[in-house]
Amino acid sequence: MPKIVDHEKRKELIADAVVKVIARVGFERLTMRELAAELGYAHGTVVRYFPSKRALLTASFLNLYNQADARIGRVVEGKRGFDALDAMCREILPLGESGRKAARVVLAFWARASQDDEIMAIHDENNSRWRQQMRSFLVQAREDGAMCPDVDIDIAASELAARNAGWQMQACLMAEVTPDEVIEESLRRHIDSLRRR
Repeated sequence: MPKIVDHEKRKELIADAVVKVIARVGFERLTMRELAAELGYAHGTVVRYFPSKRALLTASFLNLYNQADARIGRVVEGKRGFDALDAMCREILPLGESGRKAARVVLAFWARASQDDEIMAIHDENNSRWRQQMRSFLVQAREDGAMCPDVDIDIAASELAARNAGWQMQACLMAEVTPDEVIEESLRRHIDSLRRR
């Protein structure tokens, strides 16, 4: 009896392996052969699912966002306002070894996005959605009377998104001055600056 293969699961495994390989050898040194070796697959198996490196990178970038969305959904469940915002940011920020590894991969994708319209579109769509989610938590904080009344919610949401991206770059490029405690304290102080006195 032939073996039943879950093709969607296999595609997800391949996309996950891309992240591991990029974290280990860098974006430019990612090859289909390196990826096949990581998975223990024949080279042809990877090519069957992703006929080009570009298709593979696009799928992997989407997969990174899908995984982050699932984690964010779990940590914000039952929370609102500043509590939800804090939980969401902690999921995006490069905290812990896994967060820093993800940041290295995301930074590599950002560099690629500056030269690839398809990857740029994935980045724009997902980051715009995250900014809207942050904005909705800020609106809740205002509705709950927790926010300083003179805060401009749109600017605050954009600033949070920019700060999160900045910490990802800092964690990759200047890890020695960005321990988790510094990132966490920066987040706490920033959210506190938005609170009603």
